[in-house]
Amino acid sequence: MNISRQMIVSALEAANLAGSGPRECIHRFLKDEDVLLADLNLDSLATMEFCIYLELNHGISIIPHDVHQYESLNALVNLIEEMRS
Repeated sequence: MNISRQMIVSALEAANLAGSGPRECIHRFLKDEDVLLADLNLDSLATMEFCIYLELNHGISIIPHDVHQYESLNALVNLIEEMRS
């Protein structure tokens, strides 16, 4: 798994997503499947925690509003890889 995907997984885990649906989505993402952000049911607090984790642990600055401008986790991977290059 590339570093950007692992960063997203860690940030999602830090966001304390509740329920089996989001956990299953993370599991699929770990198997290199794409996951729609809508399937994660990210509320505003989880989105903020996701962004804070990326900023504090990886220096990746994404504002919560921008997260929801992307349709899927693969789109966020592409954004992070672009930011890191």
